[in-house]
Parts: sequence; structure tokens; C-alpha cells
Amino acid sequence: MYKFLSILALLSLSAATAAIPLDFNDFYVEGDVTVSADGSRAEFYEDGWDFQRLSNDPFLGDPEVILTGEFNVLRFDYSFNEPQDVQFNNDAMVVTIFDWFSQDPYQGQWLAQWVVDESRSGTFSASLANYFSAAIPSVGLLIDLESRIGGGDAGLDSTLVVENLRLDIVDPSQVPVPSTVFLLLIACIGLRNRIHP
Repeated sequence: MYKFLSILALLSLSAATAAIPLDFNDFYVEGDVTVSADGSRAEFYEDGWDFQRLSNDPFLGDPEVILTGEFNVLRFDYSFNEPQDVQFNNDAMVVTIFDWFSQDPYQGQWLAQWVVDESRSGTFSASLANYFSAAIPSVGLLIDLESRIGGGDAGLDSTLVVENLRLDIVDPSQVPVPSTVFLLLIACIGLRNRIHP
């Protein structure tokens, strides 16, 4: 009984979250990248070029789908595999967020960039709150599998899978506030436990 009420109390204090799925079919494909028909998954295969890329750049005509916001968090799940049985294997997953109106990411201009250069799986997460303004209502995104073949890497066996691209919107103003009666009930239960062990 008491454990159940404690769980209710924790749930009542949890933030309300809305997830907006994004479609990889709204991205431009460069290199050996396969996007699923429903746009929820993309697979990258190293093919000897410098990079394989998914890009969403509204300046070049892509739809504005990555909206900034005070509570917006960009997330996707990924699995980067870089086999170590090949000498000088030095590939990487590179994620770049840029202001598509005023920055050219192809010339090294961006708001933020992340690099994963060893085999790893997880969830990429980046808050867009710092970029939220009237001047930047949306941002561009590049997801690259970089083939760093210039360093003597003779293997073309690195892969990258990304899926479930989404905007999570966590709004603290929507956090449910426990009623006074509920809080008093919890307090009374705690007091009762101290008096009657």
C-alpha cells in the first residue's frame, strides 16, 4: 500500500513529454545509405568515398522539420560498428547541427558537432534550447559515416544504423502538481509509521 502511494507521488512529479517522430525521407542521401520505406531507419555502409551522409538543409530546399524550442530535444538511436581487424581503421559517426540560414556546414560552420570514433550503440541526445530564437526557428542536421581512408585504412567494413529520429518536447509547465490532500495523506502515512513501527 505504502509503496504504491510512493510510486504515485513520484509519477505525479514527472515531467510531461511529447515525442514528435521525424522522417529520414525528408533528408538528402549521399553515398551508400539506405532509408526504410517508412523513414524510421537508415543504414550507412562504407564504400570508399570520404563520407556517406544524410542531410537536412532547408537552405538547399529540404523541409524544415528540426524545429528549435525552449523544451525541444533532438534524439535518435544509433549503432556504429567499426571492426578492429583492419589496420588503421579510423572511421567515425559525425553529427552536425547548424543554422541553415547563416552557416555553411560544408565549410566548417556549425552550431555544434559530435564525433563517435569507436564502435558504440546508444541514443544520441541534443537540447535545441540554446538555439531557440526568432532568428533560428529551425536548424539543419548532418549525419555522416566518415570514411577516413587517407590514414592508410584499407578496410571498407564500417557501418552505421540510425533510427527513431524524433523531437522530444519536455515542458516543465505541464508537470502535474499533487493536490494538498494527497500531500497531507503522504505526510500522515509517514507520521503513522514513525509512531507505530
